[in-house]
Amino acid sequence: ILKFLKEYNFFILPTYFNSVTRAFAIHFRTFVWRLLGLVMGIDERVRVDLSRMPVMLNHEPGGTSFFNMLHWMQNILSSGFNQFDYGTAEENYKHYGTTQAPAYNSTRIASTFSKIPNILFYGENDALVAPKDFEKLKALLEPVGSQIVTINHYAHADYIWGLDCKELVFN
Repeated sequence: ILKFLKEYNFFILPTYFNSVTRAFAIHFRTFVWRLLGLVMGIDERVRVDLSRMPVMLNHEPGGTSFFNMLHWMQNILSSGFNQFDYGTAEENYKHYGTTQAPAYNSTRIASTFSKIPNILFYGENDALVAPKDFEKLKALLEPVGSQIVTINHYAHADYIWGLDCKELVFN
């Protein structure tokens, strides 16, 4: 539907909507956080300063491109790690020289990550990261020197809004 409407942004709310979300967030903070948790992962206990909810909702959802979400969905449905599928053999051939979207070269990814210091964080309550996908990425990056950090109680938004993210992630 979005492609047909030529709407290439996904989940970017119009600015006039900010006053509505701010008012809603002031009065229903815990509800809003739990609602977001259904998408990003459920916390057993709230780990954010809910008085900051109006500020959070001025930035979230931050949105992304329609094609980014389509690519994400393609990889979920295929259980693969492939480049973007343009939908037709002709379009794929134009972009890749093959009729199907090729798989990403995991050797090249590992090689790149071996050259730069990096840390991969994983939150066990993150609903947007499948544990099997994390294990695949971990198996790819750990042998080349990536540091892997698992934070048991973290969900997707805790990396930005969590009360302990400074200590657990950024420091």
